Amino acid sequence: MNMFEFSNKILTLKKEDKYNEAIKFFKENKHNFSKKDISENKYIIASMLTCLRKANYVKMTYKFLEEYQIDINENSEELMLNAYGWAVHDNIKQGYIVKNQIIKAIEQLIFLLSLKSTDYSYSVISNLFRLGLKISKENQNQDFIFTNDFCNIFNESILSSKNKIYEDGDKSRTMASDREKWYCEKSKALYHLKDYKQCCELSEKALQIISKFTNNNDVWLTRRIALSHKELGNIDNAIEKLHSIYRKKNEWFIQKEIAELYFEKDELELAFKHCSNALNAKGKIEYKIDLIFLMANILKVKGEDKLAQKHFIFVKELREKHGWKIPEKVQEAINNETINITTNHGLRLELEKYWQTLISKQKLHFGIIKKILHDNEKGKDGFIKAEQKDHYFTLSSHQKLFNKISIDTEVKFEIVPSNNNKTKARIIEVV
Repeated sequence: MNMFEFSNKILTLKKEDKYNEAIKFFKENKHNFSKKDISENKYIIASMLTCLRKANYVKMTYKFLEEYQIDINENSEELMLNAYGWAVHDNIKQGYIVKNQIIKAIEQLIFLLSLKSTDYSYSVISNLFRLGLKISKENQNQDFIFTNDFCNIFNESILSSKNKIYEDGDKSRTMASDREKWYCEKSKALYHLKDYKQCCELSEKALQIISKFTNNNDVWLTRRIALSHKELGNIDNAIEKLHSIYRKKNEWFIQKEIAELYFEKDELELAFKHCSNALNAKGKIEYKIDLIFLMANILKVKGEDKLAQKHFIFVKELREKHGWKIPEKVQEAINNETINITTNHGLRLELEKYWQTLISKQKLHFGIIKKILHDNEKGKDGFIKAEQKDHYFTLSSHQKLFNKISIDTEVKFEIVPSNNNKTKARIIEVV
């Protein structure tokens, strides 16, 4: 048996998925050849790396490379790089390379693979990239230091901008491209590491570069910019950004963040309004603990001490119910009050009724144009989305606001009587 026959037999068994047979054949016949001859045959080395990991001997891939003195460097051919890359991937996946070793293990490999231009080499890069991000989130709290350092070894320009399509039976799901994920995860890490300036710059760059986002990632990037502006002291810019987000995604927690900023600016009525709307919007009550605490503080400043105290107590009750720690600021707020309040199991119902009255008392409402039915020389009509409800509106073409109204425009409006004992929205101004 010559070297060609030896190599070809291993390759054939690998292609037939007979990995254990290939390993056995190699062991039985390797003594017929020198280690130097084997090490210089890229097909044998690459095939054996694949067979070892496919036969669940992943850890043995490093010993195999060591035995045959195989170095992975700039002189390594693509076939070897790819086989080695998959071996590293599986060693990481099975926990043989722990998290604090991952970056060192793949940094040079990623650089070498990025010099290649084939789809197969990129597949190795992509899978290593997604595996690393997954590992960064394995614990309950994401390791943002690792996430940031891990993203740094990938040049975003080499990452694919093509979205991934996953087939799930008759349905298909569109997932973010590697490049989109890189920008989102990197910006999130920068925000949590309090590098707000760079977070803003990177997020703005992503919004310019990525032409089409998935999973509302453009919204979350913009939100991160807004929150970074807040941390940098640019409160007005932050409010403006959050309002633009709310026009696209009218979720209660966006209004909560707007309310917090208005409260910070001492614009009490605007803070109160947005906080009220957020409390009445759809969402589980336990997720709104911080929102309820905000309402308590707003009421305290407004001089409504008894109502404020009830909100403070409700926050404590919710935390006790779920076995969550009571923050000092909550306990202090309760202890500092001298008002005698008797609580019972009806406190939640009482407060929810109070929140509902706040909406009914508001003469002016804030919402987003979600649908335009007609747009012509006579005027426009359609629906405004506000507080999880749709409100029909009409606007004649001679009104000043006519040219300012389009889909996703945020408006201030009031409810007025219409025909057949119904009501409609009358737009007051564009926000």
